[in-house]
Amino acid sequence: MIEYCISKNYFQNLKIISSNGRESTTYFVPNGFGIPVCIKEYANPFLHTNSNDEVIKKLFLLHQKLVKSKNIAPSIIFYDLEEYQHGKKKLIATATPFLQDYVSIEKVSDISDIFICIRNLTTLLTELTSLSIFPTDLNNSNIMVSPDLNVQLI
Repeated sequence: MIEYCISKNYFQNLKIISSNGRESTTYFVPNGFGIPVCIKEYANPFLHTNSNDEVIKKLFLLHQKLVKSKNIAPSIIFYDLEEYQHGKKKLIATATPFLQDYVSIEKVSDISDIFICIRNLTTLLTELTSLSIFPTDLNNSNIMVSPDLNVQLI
């Protein structure tokens, strides 16, 4: 996992992909990190209800477990620059590779494609649980599907 320190105003000029989440806003960055990424900036309620150190520890553990998995994982972690200058690693965002041409599973309309997606999702969930990863936020907006019906959880 790569770590960066950034100021809070870094997000001002980024393209917003989603601001519907109550805990985060997601941005698209086409380049600047070697590959296109989605950056999830965490909202204050998330940061106030979760232990910063515990979240960072879990992100590193998740990344370590998913290195050999078929599913993407956060690969970049961002700390608040001002807090870092005072000796604190305050998490403000994470980034994952951008899933080019993927759509939410709710956009899949062909019934046979839906069945293939469900089978692929079941296979992925079985793999994740075998790694002691238990996705708890399964919903249509977190299940992405590629044109060839590959399924990714975000």
